[in-house]
Amino acid sequence: MRITNKMMSNSFLADMNINLNHMKRKQEQLDTGKEFKRPSDSPFRAARSMQIYSEIYANEQYNTNINHTINWLDTTDSALDNLGKSLSRIRELMVSAGNGTYDKDELKAVKDEISEKVNEISQILNTSFDGKYIFGGTHGDKKPTTVGEDGELISGTIGDNLKVEISSGVVIEYSVNANEFLNFKNQTLEDKNKKAVKLDANGNTLRVNSDSYLIDESGDKIQYNGGAISVSNDGKLTDKDGKLLKVDKDTGKLLKEDGTEAGITIDNKITTTKTFSDDTLSGLLNDIIKDLGEDGDISKVNNEDLERLDSAISNLLSVRSKVGTFQNRMKGAKNVNEDQNINLKAILSYNEDIDWVEKSMEMGMIQTVYLASLQTASKILPPSLLDFIR
Repeated sequence: MRITNKMMSNSFLADMNINLNHMKRKQEQLDTGKEFKRPSDSPFRAARSMQIYSEIYANEQYNTNINHTINWLDTTDSALDNLGKSLSRIRELMVSAGNGTYDKDELKAVKDEISEKVNEISQILNTSFDGKYIFGGTHGDKKPTTVGEDGELISGTIGDNLKVEISSGVVIEYSVNANEFLNFKNQTLEDKNKKAVKLDANGNTLRVNSDSYLIDESGDKIQYNGGAISVSNDGKLTDKDGKLLKVDKDTGKLLKEDGTEAGITIDNKITTTKTFSDDTLSGLLNDIIKDLGEDGDISKVNNEDLERLDSAISNLLSVRSKVGTFQNRMKGAKNVNEDQNINLKAILSYNEDIDWVEKSMEMGMIQTVYLASLQTASKILPPSLLDFIR
């Protein structure tokens, strides 16, 4: 077959075009730092990158959810801490009101401060974050509590707890609503005859009447040193002169402050059962204020009301412990999420990022071939009419 000048020229131009396309591809890779610019450059890698990008975007949204939840829980924990301080202050006031030396004016001052604490508690329960009431549940646009004209705490519309998705298919409940501490179980200890008993400071189970005096199985006050023995709310025993007493844990013998026996033995190992009754924080606070009033029963303040308040505080601590558990889980989820993001970005980089050294060497080789082909063609291709014109 005869090789013509035209055939050689066409072949040279076709090869040069291929060379230029390769050079253009390498130049794009060096410019963008990516293996491909369009799906047609590498369909498999392009599809793989699209999948990884989707996972990264979803993971970033989960991270946003987690951060928002952590901030929400931090606000919740602070609010519960303030609520606990308010209830503890009410408890201090109730204990002080049990002092027999308080006159009417002092009791009124205690009552007024507790009434003010009701407003403070309502304000705490109406704490908001990001435009929503944190204790309102799914009804976060409505106040969980209000204070009535008579100073009573009123529960509003409260929804279910909120939920959040922290990873693919993992949805958890993270909020607490006001009902969890507005409603609580009042725990009491009772003997076999359904009569209330108390624990002393050493853990002995004691029979105590409604006036907080130590009694025997028949219900009579136990006398010592010419008077009845009283039991404080923290389990301390005192005689009529205010001297401390204690019960021997093994023998049940009453001991004086110096450790000597007082000559009295009591049943300090009573079999008890725990009973629970439904109660509300609103009803408790109303009863406390009522019992501190002129027509109230001041004896209930340091007995029934105080026991109910202790149950409310214990319930609040349980709720706060629950919030702490949520916080720990969110911090763990955040660490997992960040690790997943790092891994996904590493996989994405491996899939689409170029090796700069390798691509620079390839670009140099292509340029060398391109220049060499131009020089070779200039010597091999026969002269054209332009050459003769020159």
